[in-house]
Amino acid sequence: MANRGTYFAAFAVTMVGSVIVLAGDTPQGASDPAIRDYLSGNGLLNRQLYDLAVVEYRNFLADHPDHEKAPTARYGLGVSLFRTGKYEQTVEELTPLAARGKFLYATEVATILGQCHSALGHHAAAAEAFAIVVRKHA
Repeated sequence: MANRGTYFAAFAVTMVGSVIVLAGDTPQGASDPAIRDYLSGNGLLNRQLYDLAVVEYRNFLADHPDHEKAPTARYGLGVSLFRTGKYEQTVEELTPLAARGKFLYATEVATILGQCHSALGHHAAAAEAFAIVVRKHA
C-alpha cells in the first residue's frame, strides 16, 4: 500500500489536470443557452470563484439533467464544492459519477472522493477510493 505522500501527489496532479481540461472545453454551440450556462460554470471554476460556479452548475443541472455535458457539469460542481470544503455535498454529487462505466474524469472523481471521505473520517471509504485510483488509473 502506498504512503500518504503518494496519494497526495496523485491528488495534486489530477486536480491541476482537471482544471486545465475544463478550461479547454470547446465552446461549440455557445449560442445554446444550456451551453452558455455550462461554460459560465467552467469559467467561474477556473477563476476560483467556487461559490458562484456551484450556483451556475446547479442551475445547469436543474434545467438540463440529461444534457450531454451534465456529467462534466456534475464533476465541475463536485470540484467547486470540494474546494469550498463542503465534503459531504461533494460526495453526494460525485458518487454517481464514480459508478459510471467510463467517464473522462474518473481518476479525479475517485481521488476527490478519497480526500472527502478522509476529511470526514470515513477512512475505509477513503482507502477504497484511493485503491480504485491505484488499481484502475495507475
